[in-house]
Amino acid sequence: MDNLRHIWLSNNHIAELNENTLKIILETLRSFLVDGNPIKCDCSLKWITGVDRENAFWNNFIGECATPKSRQGEALNDLKETDFPNC
Repeated sequence: MDNLRHIWLSNNHIAELNENTLKIILETLRSFLVDGNPIKCDCSLKWITGVDRENAFWNNFIGECATPKSRQGEALNDLKETDFPNC
């Protein structure tokens, strides 16, 4: 998957972004679009806060939280470790 540069998964009813699946490809990505999906921004997504924000894909990481209600509409690339205090 070294040649994989863009993943566009908008509006596909995706609720979770699995760390084990995605971490292996993040280094090569230039864009990752998951907007329009009901992404759960719970403890299972805390790993995303540890991704290098200098990574080329980070500015083209498009998606937002659907749940919990307190995070609804928040951009995934704006999440910080402090957003997950109970995890």
